[in-house]
Amino acid sequence: MALTRFVNAIVDQEQQGYFAQSIASKAEQIGMPSWLVDLRHASTHEALPAVSVLRTASRQALDWLYANYWQIQLDIHNEAYITNLSAELRPLLERYVSQRRQYLELKAKAKQAPTKHWTRKAQKGAAPTEVSVEGPTEAEHVPPSLSKPDHRKSLRTLRSVMSLIHQDLVPTLLIPMLLEPGFIVPTEKKLRSKYPDCKLAPDTMMIWKQAFREFESAWGPGGFVQELLHRIILAFNPNTSSQAIVNPKSGMVSSSYASTLVAWVRWILEQYYSGSDSYADAVDIDQLLETCLRNPGIYSRAILQIICEFDAGLAPDLKPFIDYMAKRITMMNSYKSIEASKTKPAYTPSTDGELESIERRYSTILSEYCQHSNVENVDLAHISRYPPAFMPSSYASNFVDVSATNQNSRECLPRWQIAGPPWKPCPIGTLPDGRFPKLDV
Repeated sequence: MALTRFVNAIVDQEQQGYFAQSIASKAEQIGMPSWLVDLRHASTHEALPAVSVLRTASRQALDWLYANYWQIQLDIHNEAYITNLSAELRPLLERYVSQRRQYLELKAKAKQAPTKHWTRKAQKGAAPTEVSVEGPTEAEHVPPSLSKPDHRKSLRTLRSVMSLIHQDLVPTLLIPMLLEPGFIVPTEKKLRSKYPDCKLAPDTMMIWKQAFREFESAWGPGGFVQELLHRIILAFNPNTSSQAIVNPKSGMVSSSYASTLVAWVRWILEQYYSGSDSYADAVDIDQLLETCLRNPGIYSRAILQIICEFDAGLAPDLKPFIDYMAKRITMMNSYKSIEASKTKPAYTPSTDGELESIERRYSTILSEYCQHSNVENVDLAHISRYPPAFMPSSYASNFVDVSATNQNSRECLPRWQIAGPPWKPCPIGTLPDGRFPKLDV
């Protein structure tokens, strides 16, 4: 009865025309699962479904309500809460990166330094003395934890992050923040990965390895890692994803960002296929494949190739999709280059300075020419014309500009000029409109 009323209550609100439409068609328009409509019909006109089916339908109905109503209301009414939470979360993540980097630096220095032992003097209350030796001594040792870098600071910061965030906010708040520059994608380009290698820098991996393990442990299997993989793939398609990492100046996905994200996917899959306990249940390969295939592109294709490297059994099935993506990418690049050539201007503002320099040089040459040829100075407003002495007389008669002539100066002819914006590039040997000229003798 509850499911029947659920379907009727939702669909009836969409019946706004003079004639009522079918429940199935209205349910499809609002994105309600079609099998809930079938279940409602069976419950009303046929035998009651099994209890297990009704329980599954109830869970899916609640999920649909959460995604299409409750989550939207939460976003609308809790905008101030999300803003304040983001203001608290970002400094904590920045502090974790700083603490983790400091810990790794101290750890690296400790490995390079000679072995140090701490001894205590016999006198009561004396301070410990540091002695650098090659081997063990008979002196009393201070616990090793006092002389090692402390990783517990970054761990406490991580737990502060997890205490602030509810699991429902992981895909909408935490992960988009982690995808911003300065977190899992370093700000410095020298620390990012390069395509097509897409190998993760060891320093970047060591900084976030601890965080990934803690997040996945706190939010259960698939609570963090699977959502991260999903958001990374969506980030490769800025036109269809609100979580995309885009360059605000060009509106395109940055190659260094995308390559680093692909490197993170490679590292996660490597942990999954190697049998790591922390990632044994963290990745749903079927869902990852579906997301890649629904968002085809150069980087999602790279992820499919990585999956084939780790899972040879999937390679034959994925090869046709990989080949299709490669052909599509080539076709789209060709189309973009053709469109760019059609709209490319004849000159750009960056050449204005060079053009002015050429014009000044031409003015000087023209003045010297008139001076040495006993010709009165030509008005420099007509510097876009060459004197006829530079062209054969048979051609000069066809290009004489009478308005620029006088009795005391020679006739001036049009010179070559850079075409204006209306001009479009055309193949060599054709007219500006693309037609071949008539070359009959």
